[in-house]
Amino acid sequence: MKKLALTDFAKYRYPSALELSPDSRYLTFALKDVDREGDGYRWNLWLYDLERRESRQITQGDDQRKAVWEDNTHILYKTTEPDEALRARGFEEEWTVYHRLNVCTGEDREAFRLPMSVSGLWKMDEGRYVFTGETHLDRPNLLELTGEALEKELVRRQQTRGYKVLTELPLCENGVGMFNQTRNTLFLYLEAAGEYRRITPEDYDVNHVNVRPGQVLFTAFPFRDVKPVTEGMYRWDAERNETETLITPDKYSIDYVGHLGRKALCLGLVMRDYGVYEHPTFFVVDENGEENLGRYDRRVNSEVVTDCFSGSVTGQRMVGETLYFLNTDGVDIDGFVMKPVGYEPGKRYPGILHIHGGPKMVFGPGFHHEMQLWAASGFFVCYCNPRGSCGKGNAFADLQGKYGEVDFRDLMEFTDEVLRRYPEIDADRMGVAGGSYGGFMTNWVIGHTDRFRCAVSQRSIANYVGDYLLSDIGYYYVPDQQLGTIGEHPERLWKASPLTYADRVKTPTLFIHADKDYRCTLVNGLEMFAALKLHGVESKLCMFYGENHGLSREGKPSNRISRLSEILHWMEEHLKEDKGEPTGGFWQSVCRSICRA
Repeated sequence: MKKLALTDFAKYRYPSALELSPDSRYLTFALKDVDREGDGYRWNLWLYDLERRESRQITQGDDQRKAVWEDNTHILYKTTEPDEALRARGFEEEWTVYHRLNVCTGEDREAFRLPMSVSGLWKMDEGRYVFTGETHLDRPNLLELTGEALEKELVRRQQTRGYKVLTELPLCENGVGMFNQTRNTLFLYLEAAGEYRRITPEDYDVNHVNVRPGQVLFTAFPFRDVKPVTEGMYRWDAERNETETLITPDKYSIDYVGHLGRKALCLGLVMRDYGVYEHPTFFVVDENGEENLGRYDRRVNSEVVTDCFSGSVTGQRMVGETLYFLNTDGVDIDGFVMKPVGYEPGKRYPGILHIHGGPKMVFGPGFHHEMQLWAASGFFVCYCNPRGSCGKGNAFADLQGKYGEVDFRDLMEFTDEVLRRYPEIDADRMGVAGGSYGGFMTNWVIGHTDRFRCAVSQRSIANYVGDYLLSDIGYYYVPDQQLGTIGEHPERLWKASPLTYADRVKTPTLFIHADKDYRCTLVNGLEMFAALKLHGVESKLCMFYGENHGLSREGKPSNRISRLSEILHWMEEHLKEDKGEPTGGFWQSVCRSICRA
């Protein structure tokens, strides 16, 4: 059997965004490939014929991620085009262009274009479409301006290019950056007239949308200054051009809305007992209010953790009066041990404990390239689902005010059990690694035990005091999970911060962070790294430019290669007795070779 290579992730292809034609004859899906020459990714649409059981690629634009079925043979898909007149004057503004493709004949022509970045489009009925697009409270849309109004706005923007004004929270969004006063707005498009009109007020930030002929269900956060955790649920009637409030925006965080006859189905998080990680309550909603159908004591649409990013979430879907979703319910997935490739009974091996993110995530028997790479490199790999993980109900997943307590105990007891059952693992050559919440736990572990010879902390949390103010979700996530703010019980934030215990650390630690990570901000990695250096602990920080929280799954291929190489080199350097040539030392040649392939 051929051993897994560091660069093998470049061979993987990921289908997502499955959409069935109205007659159930065809299935469209988006396929994601690594673009080795461009150091990025290609997305194109494919068609699967369910009768012939054949599939073929139907777009060539390299950024087509979803199809919208119009009838049994036609789909809409989008591209973007710069406005050349504005580009000539130094302003990058893009049109969203929708193409109409006959999946049988291949005839492809432009259907319509919209003067903004479009995040979603749905067919409501013949010639009428609903879409969501990016709008701004603090500036007009250049593509909608003409004449003197356009010239005046261009002058204003030229004068203010050197700085950005922030007036709202959150300050940023992971993977997006600063987006002050940006809203996702709901529109109606009339193809025959070539006109569109706004459905939602300017301060509504639209989240979930579900469309049927003549009617739209949607959720939105109406806000100025601070975006709330809860959102409202609304129904818009196209014939009357009226919006009805079904759920006021001060009650629930909503996971999904769908049409249920004349009523609506809502998955709402009440957040009364378990906070923002609470599992949903099902409601049937109409003009008379909501009827509670009971709490579902599992996570809806939970997925097994993997670094083989699929590209999009499967999501929930109503079909008639049935709600379909995927999760890990009923699967007893507690812990796993992966033997090294070429394993020989009686031989001693180093081991790695890997901690998942979330914390409300779950490991399962799915493929994880990074862990397979470690096993292929001669390491035992163990991983589990401590308390805080999903799949076993609200009480099991609840960590409010308990981070670093029950989860830490579970992880250490799991490690003890693994070492007892697998005597081939050298307990003196164990490493620990994790990202996001797993990075937090790695930082916590090295501040509370010296049992691991080395550690790799990725996109981590070190200081909840800082993250309360700087993380894109910190202003509501930290008070909810750590039960304190900088004004009320700040001691709780500091007590829960791994940075508090940095003076106890003796474990050599590699930190990996991205400068555009706005979820677990770069400050966390810098602070933890500096604290260890000041206390004389061997440590290294790898900072990746232009990447965000999703570096390990969707970063540039060259950066993903470098990241894996740095991790493997660190583990081999500290855990292997016979190290041989350090894997991380030749990452540049590996990068060149994959880009040439």
